[in-house]
Amino acid sequence: MDEKINLQKVLDVIYGAIDALNDSLPKDRRIEKSPQASLFDQSGAVDSLGLTLLIVGLEQKIEKELGVRVTLVNDAVMDMEGSPFKNVSTLASYISKLVAEQNG
Repeated sequence: MDEKINLQKVLDVIYGAIDALNDSLPKDRRIEKSPQASLFDQSGAVDSLGLTLLIVGLEQKIEKELGVRVTLVNDAVMDMEGSPFKNVSTLASYISKLVAEQNG
């Protein structure tokens, strides 16, 4: 399957998880659905609880919609120099890599 299609599918999954999280957030704290949208960085778009809820929702949606079970947070992620949770684009790239690894 084409890499661009895979990335778009991953973005769609992320946007679905963002929709679910946004339903529980006040209007002024909702996350924009765009590749450049900040997540967990200096701007403080999402607090640690929000990030946790987003990660859990994403792991469930990835398994359901992409048919792959992934763990988004582990020791390797914590040791990474650049956080994959900085914005939607970095998260999509990270998830695409994990999905590709799982699919062999």
